[in-house]
This record gives sequence, structure tokens and C-alpha cells, in this order.
Amino acid sequence: MRGKSGIVMVALLLFLLVLPGWQIQLQQQTADSIIDAASNTETVRLFQLSDELYQQAYGGNRQLIFQSLQKLNRLSQSANVRKQYGSIEGWRAVDDVTKRLGQVIQSGKPHGQLWFYSSQLMLAYEALAQDDHALWISYKEVLQEDVRRVFLAWKQLGSNHTEAALAALKPLEDHVRLIAPAAMMQRDPAVVQSVTESLHYSRTLLQAAAAGKGDLRLAEGSIQMVSSAIDDLFLPPGGEGAEPVFSPVYLGMPWRWTLLIGFVILSVLLYSGWRRFRFEQDRIVPGAGLNRD
Repeated sequence: MRGKSGIVMVALLLFLLVLPGWQIQLQQQTADSIIDAASNTETVRLFQLSDELYQQAYGGNRQLIFQSLQKLNRLSQSANVRKQYGSIEGWRAVDDVTKRLGQVIQSGKPHGQLWFYSSQLMLAYEALAQDDHALWISYKEVLQEDVRRVFLAWKQLGSNHTEAALAALKPLEDHVRLIAPAAMMQRDPAVVQSVTESLHYSRTLLQAAAAGKGDLRLAEGSIQMVSSAIDDLFLPPGGEGAEPVFSPVYLGMPWRWTLLIGFVILSVLLYSGWRRFRFEQDRIVPGAGLNRD
């Protein structure tokens, strides 16, 4: 009977030990889910409006585009969304694109600029709504192909290879500009900035080489710098969202770890208690025969 009582006491102690952690974790998850649900509704709506704006840019109706831009700008000023999602630099980039698009609409500038700025906004707001599945991430292969074309143009025979490399660099620059606001919403803005700076550096060296004033080896090396910066841009954010392996119970250990560790400890204690109980039942006491009480 002592073995059974010990098992019950151990189980009760273990339950009282992990219960506060479960309660804190549940409270945190509930509060976070309420905040996320409200914010996600706003980010999805922002993406829907930006997608409508993107579609209208193809039609060229500047009045509709301007109305959609105003709605989008009003909703994007939500302090809750700006606090919960994106980065300060990302929102600055979005605000700058919004301002530029408004100027293009009112000035009657070419249709191509309407499409470009509306595409930037759509990608940026889509990044807020889609998180890990954002569309801008699919541009990795596009940028890598652009870099390959720059390098092939640089390596071609003839005296005009620097001019060819400069011409091939332009689409790469445009594609980076296109995804930059979206990338700043999900990545370290310094990493995005390193891509734009490496492109500027490479263009400067290629222009100098085209004028016969630059170092050809430095110009070629700058293309490799651009390629490396782009690879860094598309690396997943390191360690974000990872749960700690161990955490004090009073801080709210992740419930999966609490359940697993609790199950292992309880299993060991139950097994040890059962072994002790069987021993007490089956052991032979000298002079008394078998102990069966």
C-alpha cells in the first residue's frame, strides 16, 4: 500500500508543479491570438486593397487608382498594424512609394510608373499578410538569373563587354527596387540595404571600366559581391519563433515541452513505484513466509 500511496503523491506533486506553467502559457497564447486575429484582419484588408490598386493600374483609370490609394493610405496608418508588423524602415519605404504613386497619378506620368509603384505596394502589403509565403521571396530565382546574365555579358568577347554588363545590370536593379519595400517588411533592413549598396558600387566600377579608367578585376569582383548580397537576402530569418529547449516553469514553458517532460518523468516514477510495490508484495521475510498483506 505504501508503494501506491507514493505513486499518488508523486503524481499530485508533478501536476501541481507544471500547472502554473500551463496556465501562464494558455493566458499568453490567448492574449496573443486575440491581438494577432485583429491585426491579421487589417493586414489582409490592406493586401486586398493593394491588389485592387494593382489591378486598376493595368486599366489606367487614374481616378479609381487615386480613390483606392486614399483608402489604402488611411488604413495603413493604423498604429496597431505598424507596431505589430513590418519594420520602421519598411513602413518608411511604403510611405515613400505611396507618395510617389500619388504624384504620378496627378502629374499624368507614363503608365509604366503607375504599374511599378502599385506593384511595389502590392508586394509589400502581401508580405505583411502572407508572412513566410510572401510573393517577393519567389523573386530569388529571378535575381539569380539577372546576376548570371550580368556576368555572362561581362565575360563575352569584344571591346563592348562593359557596356553589355551595364545594360544587363539595369533589369537587376529594377527587380531589386521592386521587392525592396516588401523585403524590408520581413528581413533586416540592413541586409536589404547591402544589396542596393552593392548594386550601386558595381555600377560605379562598371561605368569606370567602360570609360577606361577602372580596374577590371574590381569590376568583376563587384558582380560577385552583388550575388553574395542577394543570397544573404533570401536566407530565412535566423532563430525567429524558435522555442527554447528548456525554460523555467514559472516563465511559461512551451506546453509541448512541458507535456513531454512531464510524461517522461511521470513514466519513470510510475515504473519505479510499481517495482517497489511488487518488491514489497513478493519479498520473503525470514521466518514469516511470503508477505502478502
